[in-house]
Amino acid sequence: MPRSPASAWSPSLLAFLLSFYLSHAALRTHHIITAEAIAAVPSPSRRALYMYTCVFSGVCTSAKFWRRRTVELLCTYRGTIFPVTNVLRHTTSLRDNAVPCSAAMPLPEFTHPFNVYEAQEVVRALQAGTESGVYLLDVREEFEVQAVRPLPHALVIYFRDFHGAIQMRESAFQRKYGVRKPHKNDRILVYALNQLRASSAGSYLHAHGYKFVVFLNAKLSEYLDSTQNKLDEDL
Repeated sequence: MPRSPASAWSPSLLAFLLSFYLSHAALRTHHIITAEAIAAVPSPSRRALYMYTCVFSGVCTSAKFWRRRTVELLCTYRGTIFPVTNVLRHTTSLRDNAVPCSAAMPLPEFTHPFNVYEAQEVVRALQAGTESGVYLLDVREEFEVQAVRPLPHALVIYFRDFHGAIQMRESAFQRKYGVRKPHKNDRILVYALNQLRASSAGSYLHAHGYKFVVFLNAKLSEYLDSTQNKLDEDL
């Protein structure tokens, strides 16, 4: 592919080309974009690179696998070709040699409802312990939690108890739930059985001064269907 300026490409064309390359790469020699390679791409282009890996790949795995031409396509998104030198040829076990892209990337901004892939980045960050002041809040009812266990590292507050829990003093909250009560500037992702209830809980938190609250804009079943192969070991 000629290295034409990305400014001449529409997002839909980028998406199509990327999907095409990915669909033909499954049985071929893969390349891995390492955390160091992504870190070498200047911001804000690094953010654009990350969003394209998450949104247009069609899947969200523990690492993103691309052919070299796809890497070049992604790295020209902002109109400049960025050299990606730390791309490893990979011919053995993809899983054993994979480097999580999220290791080098910040979490999405907590300014909009999260899709499944953005929510999975929060789960990964909590598992890795790379982010502080981040809460994954499960507001399902008790019988729902018993039927389907919470996502890894989620703070479970049954919806019937939710309003009262938010009104608790920090010491009482700590005793009841075993964790520090979220502060007003902490980042909180709320999920429930469906997005309607999660949105309701998020609105309540906003009304009580919590500034960075978003909700999972999907049913929990949709999240699990989309991520089950990646989270089997965690769930």
